[in-house]
Formats: sequence, structure tokens, C-alpha cells
Amino acid sequence: MERASIPRLHVTTDDRILGSSDFFAAASSVCAAGSGRIAFHVRGPHTSGRTVYRLVRDLTPVARSSGTLLVVNDRIDVALAEGVEAVHLGDRSLDVRQARDLLGDSVLIGRSVHAVEEADELEGDADYLFFGNVHATESHPGMEEQGERRLTLAAARATPVLGIGGVTVERVPSLLSAGAYGVAVLGGVWDAPDPSAAVKQYISALGG
Repeated sequence: MERASIPRLHVTTDDRILGSSDFFAAASSVCAAGSGRIAFHVRGPHTSGRTVYRLVRDLTPVARSSGTLLVVNDRIDVALAEGVEAVHLGDRSLDVRQARDLLGDSVLIGRSVHAVEEADELEGDADYLFFGNVHATESHPGMEEQGERRLTLAAARATPVLGIGGVTVERVPSLLSAGAYGVAVLGGVWDAPDPSAAVKQYISALGG
């Protein structure tokens, strides 16, 4: 997938968010607010494959109608079953080359990395990278804070690098100045009083 077609704002989820009673309505509103400029990640490390499949199945028409890039995290089986456009891999997932062999060249593949050396190793394999945690975040307590200097080092390559971890709207400009292609957000959207409004604020901070 061309670099220009990779959204600069990625909205991620976790088990708590996927399990909320109003998830589908909230997710639909977030996709609509993104106006075709976001990627929406269905991510639930401890959520069953059956539930992830159901959520992806139900969200697929919502994503298509709003122009949202729907991303399945970790679950290659769900991605294959639903024919999604993008997957995102972490430390517990298959590696990028194995996923590429299964999914083909038309599927966008992202990967999370937590050190500059990991970004070096994946250069040319993944279509984009999440680098973090840039700042401390409650969603990953105890994980080392990489900081913006290391983000700059990781972003000095052709593969688009998005900053993740403690990314507030106010921090977006400095992350872009550090070389980030875009940002990935969890709490900044879902813990906001109005997640849809938060999405619009992030998009504005990223330059529209």
C-alpha cells in the first residue's frame, strides 16, 4: 500500500473497550468522525477469537461506509476469514514475513516496536511501524519510556513510523517535529468525554 494511503491517526482499542456495552455505537461514531482519515484497530489481547471475529464482521460495513481503514490486531485467522485490508502485529504475533506469506501483498501490515534496533530489523518488511511507548501511559505500566529523541532515530527510515504511548493532542506537534509520520492513540480518544470530538481534535493537530 502506498505511504500516502496510510492514515496518520490510528485509534486503537483494548479488552476493556471491546467489552463495553456501547462499543459498537461508540466505534461507529469514532469512524464517522474520522471522515476517512483514520485507521481503527480491533485489538483485544485477552478477547476470544470468536468475539474479535464478530466485532470485525459487524464493523466492516461501518468502516467501508465511512472510509475508515479497519485493522485487525494479532489475529491472522480473523483477517483471513474476513478479508480485511490491514493487520497489525506485536511481539506475540507471527512475524511480518510469515504474515505476508499468508495474507499476500495487497494487505497492509503494521508492526509494533519498542527499540530503535527493532525498527532497523523491520525496515522494508512492514508497511508502517508503531514506536513506543514514547511517553509513559497507563495502558502499559512499567514499560520503558522511549522519548522523542529515540523516536527521531526510529523515524529516520523510509518505513512510516507512528508514535504511540501517552500521545495527547498537545503532544502531537512535537512528535511530528521529531519525525513521526503520525500517531496511535488509545486513552486520548476512549477516555475523553466525547471520543468523536477527540478524534477530530487529533486530526486537526495532525494537519487535517
